[in-house]
Amino acid sequence: MEPAIVEYFAELQCSRQWKGFLRALSEEFAQQLPEAELRNLMHRLGTRFAQAEALPACRTLDELQLAMGRVWVAQDWGWVALQEVQGSLRIQHYCAPLFTALGTLATAWAPAFLEGVYQEWFRQSQAGGLQVRQVAGPDASGSIELRLEAA
Repeated sequence: MEPAIVEYFAELQCSRQWKGFLRALSEEFAQQLPEAELRNLMHRLGTRFAQAEALPACRTLDELQLAMGRVWVAQDWGWVALQEVQGSLRIQHYCAPLFTALGTLATAWAPAFLEGVYQEWFRQSQAGGLQVRQVAGPDASGSIELRLEAA
């Protein structure tokens, strides 16, 4: 797909009424706080979000992916795919609106929000001894790859 098309659809992910405010907030955060503190803040926000959007009990990985996806799709936050890969779980979050909303300054720290969300959801699913961490992304569509693996 042409980059201009991807960019067009990515821009639709954040309401115009919030974009200016969120970009200003992001710029202020980036000026006032070191990246490590911003990542910690976003991780905590993600944890809080996941607590408010607690998942139902799931018996299989497919059920868990479906439950997570329902939360994201209901809020226009893209979707997730879970895949077992060599002793870890690949978490591919597609079309996250983080960068459309917060701008490119947030690329280094905003994905920690998703780390916090998934970490808390896996803790709720009795996988709290494992750690979620970002391993790739974001790409032009806002997709981010994370992994759940031994801490």
